[in-house]
Amino acid sequence: MLASSLMENAWKNSPSIYEGRWGVFPHDMVASGYALVISLDKENDLSFELRTAYILSISTILQEILVNGKLFVFNQVDVFLIDQIILSYFHNCFELDEKHQLL
Repeated sequence: MLASSLMENAWKNSPSIYEGRWGVFPHDMVASGYALVISLDKENDLSFELRTAYILSISTILQEILVNGKLFVFNQVDVFLIDQIILSYFHNCFELDEKHQLL
C-alpha cells in the first residue's frame, strides 16, 4: 500500500519524468528512490519514524547504485535523478540530525 502510494504521489508531482517525456524512462530503482525523495521534500508532517525509514531506504538504494552501478544501464534521466537523490539524502540526514541530535 505504502509503496504504491509513494509511486502515485511521485507520478502526480513529476509526470514528465515518469511518463518518459524526456525521451527515456528512469530505471525502476532510480524511480523508487526519487519517489521517496519527493515524499520527503513535499510532506512536512511525516513522523520521525517514517522519515527515518525513507532515509534508510534511500541509503540502501544509493549503496546499491554505488556498489553495483556498473551492472545497470542508466540513462541521462537516471544520472540526473541520482544526483537529486544524493543531494536530498544528505540534506535530509542533516535536517534529521539537527532536529533530533542523532550524532
